[in-house]
Amino acid sequence: MDKTWQDMYDAAKAMLNEKLISEFVTAGGVSAAVLSKSGKYKDIDIMIDYKNNRVMKLGELTPEWWID
Repeated sequence: MDKTWQDMYDAAKAMLNEKLISEFVTAGGVSAAVLSKSGKYKDIDIMIDYKNNRVMKLGELTPEWWID
């Protein structure tokens, strides 16, 4: 795995602040690190499965992309 992914994973994990809202709902359990110098956000790589190093482009996850 690329060291950049490891660094981003560690930074995002450090920001987690999970809270129990109710027996069925938690909040603050998701954190993300996103960076785009070009402004082409649909071309950003998203780590889908950290254990298996599976990466997809944001535009692949959102095929009806509205931000160009």
